[in-house]
Amino acid sequence: MTNLELVFTALSEEVTHAIAVRDNAQGFNQNQEAAITGGQFVGNARERLENEQGIKVISSKNYLDTSKNEKDALPESKDEIKN
Repeated sequence: MTNLELVFTALSEEVTHAIAVRDNAQGFNQNQEAAITGGQFVGNARERLENEQGIKVISSKNYLDTSKNEKDALPESKDEIKN
């Protein structure tokens, strides 16, 4: 997984959460709708970045194959990302 994949994954989760909170989503179906909307929004942003800027986001790189130094550089919690 590349850094951009991690960023877009985190963005998708945050956008989905924001939509669910805004819409006061209750239960599976409403949260599923928020997840679909959030995923589509960020998916479109990813495709736009790839198509317009020629920057590949998706890779076959696997986090499990990442070196210890690279893993140590990654944030351990959402709090570290926001600060």
